[in-house]
Amino acid sequence: MATLDDEVLVRLVTGSGQETKYAVMPRLPKGAFKSTFNGSASGKTTNLFAESLGIPACSLADGPAGLHLMGTPTTAYPVGMVLAQTFNQDILYEIGDAYGKEMEYFDIALCLGPGMNIHRDPLCGRNFEYYSEDPIVSGYSAAAFINGLQNNHPGFGVAAKHFCCNNQELDRAKSNSSVSERALREIYLKGFEIAVKLSQPATIMSSYNLLNGIHTSSRYDLLTDVLRGEWGFEGFVMTDWEGDSDRIADLQAGNDILMGGYSSDELMACVQKIEPTFNEDGSVEKKTIKMYGGMLKKEVECWGSFLLDKEGTDTYIASYKETIGSPVKELIEKGLAEIDRDKHQVIYKGYDRSYSLSRSILQRNVLRILKYYVSGAPMKLAKRK
Repeated sequence: MATLDDEVLVRLVTGSGQETKYAVMPRLPKGAFKSTFNGSASGKTTNLFAESLGIPACSLADGPAGLHLMGTPTTAYPVGMVLAQTFNQDILYEIGDAYGKEMEYFDIALCLGPGMNIHRDPLCGRNFEYYSEDPIVSGYSAAAFINGLQNNHPGFGVAAKHFCCNNQELDRAKSNSSVSERALREIYLKGFEIAVKLSQPATIMSSYNLLNGIHTSSRYDLLTDVLRGEWGFEGFVMTDWEGDSDRIADLQAGNDILMGGYSSDELMACVQKIEPTFNEDGSVEKKTIKMYGGMLKKEVECWGSFLLDKEGTDTYIASYKETIGSPVKELIEKGLAEIDRDKHQVIYKGYDRSYSLSRSILQRNVLRILKYYVSGAPMKLAKRK
């Protein structure tokens, strides 16, 4: 772990959605190790370091109602709400076992389920895949399913989700669940607590929403104090896909991996000092990032370690030659920049993010992730090839 450079660490704590190539000095003989996985999986982690460092990739598939593999027929099971209505843990255990068989067949290491949030409102668009309005029913149903899968298929695992209080789908990344501690512990956390203590899911997925004004994915008290400290959770935690939270705060809080991908440049800008780059008109340079193997492209601005914010306490000065560009004028109108015409300078407002994410945090998160990769299904599936 101590010999992995910062770039390797930041790529291991993200999915591979926005991945660019990054070569490292191989530590293994050529051809000694090759990690591949099902290309139809819903998600995956980096495969950049399989042959060079022997770190396998991890394939993931959505799963509350059967494995979701793009273009591949799989078994469609009754949704979680229907399964919970049986009040039959034996059936849930058997279905978990059946899931595991398909995961082994299709080379899927992690199932993104079970969904086990509380049915707080009948209008929640995700209720069909959640078990119940009762935390006891939810917890025991989830534990039976998880044990059926993980006990019979060692190394293959689940991501119990969405932790916690995902009470609506509309505007889910910005919605705020206001809950007292008593209600939180007796209702919204209780099902997760039961599942963790009875079945030890391989991983937990945090939710999109805010809890009492702070994103659940960024709450140290939730992901570290309660989940790991009080309940004894031993696995790793992942975010849901493309959330709206502060990703640095997520990593610091105990979210070990950012799914389904995050720019390594954005993380490196917080680990090291990276200067912004500007055009001759004072506007920031842009570059194109290929996403999902080149299927999508995204244009990003090269702000480096500087984060624009009109309330920011830091400034960054860029020079321009003759006139400022229209992007600069737009930022001035938004209160994000000022201009000093005498000095031909643009003064940007914001925060310097450099060194806000420590190497030790990244190492901690990577250790939790690799503990599963190396001892679990990712390594098993790699050795199959």
